[in-house]
Amino acid sequence: MRKRNSLAAYEEHIPERVNNLILGNVSPPLFPKIQVCPSADGKLIFVVVRVHQSHTTPHAIRGNTQVYVRADTSNEPEELADLEKLRWLIDRKAKSQEMKGFFVERADHRFRKLCSKQNINLKRGDCILMACPVYPFESLVDPTKLRQDIPERIRSGGWGGATFPRLVHRVNFEAAQDGAYGFFVNENSGYVCYEELNQCGFVYYREDIVDTERQQDGTEIHKALLYRLMVLLDLGFESITKFYDALGYWGMVEFRIVLRNLDDVGFIDLPAPRNYIKIDLIVGPPSELSKRFAT
Repeated sequence: MRKRNSLAAYEEHIPERVNNLILGNVSPPLFPKIQVCPSADGKLIFVVVRVHQSHTTPHAIRGNTQVYVRADTSNEPEELADLEKLRWLIDRKAKSQEMKGFFVERADHRFRKLCSKQNINLKRGDCILMACPVYPFESLVDPTKLRQDIPERIRSGGWGGATFPRLVHRVNFEAAQDGAYGFFVNENSGYVCYEELNQCGFVYYREDIVDTERQQDGTEIHKALLYRLMVLLDLGFESITKFYDALGYWGMVEFRIVLRNLDDVGFIDLPAPRNYIKIDLIVGPPSELSKRFAT
């Protein structure tokens, strides 16, 4: 905090100066968010530094010789880390990775079990969208709020009436050990949709994106609407961003998109709406698409 008149000439250089101090004294380096905030009367300047959850802990200072940890007290907010705490910092990274893998395996197992009860076999068009803090290790929200309150708050809507999460108003979310999930199946078409949120910030969405048409000769044509996939990703990213805002989480997030069993599926674009230019009707099978993206 400084008097504004003494810093007015180089106020815009304060973030750069703070970054240089951090780069010169912290190892491995941190790259925090720095905001310069003048007071209401214009006489003082406050420099707010926000450090996100780091994936390169532990961080040392003073020539890479000292590591501090939070002590959770107002008088002494940090303390010098001993060997036991250093081991804990390192082990926490490994345990967080194990926890994230466990979340994925458990969601996959629950999805398969629910499909099995409905005699659903997802042969093709398996689309999975996942998000999670890079190093999850603590509860961010009361899990009971994940059944209705949080899904309502993060719900995003888009073109054609599409929404994400998609099951908020279709089914009642069921309570899980540390979160909530929703499951929907259309018995006539075999369409399946599954959504899961947990208190550590894990998001798991899974949907069948393929429609099958049976021809007069008995053959089947499997197709997926390209615009539908793009809308899903757009609304998914928007809703997941709202989710972390609702949890108060600020840090690195890992997004993962998985498309499975698309070998005999063609992607079809939406016919042109009112007065819009029509893109090629048949975009192409996945094998051709992968070649185009690779080049």
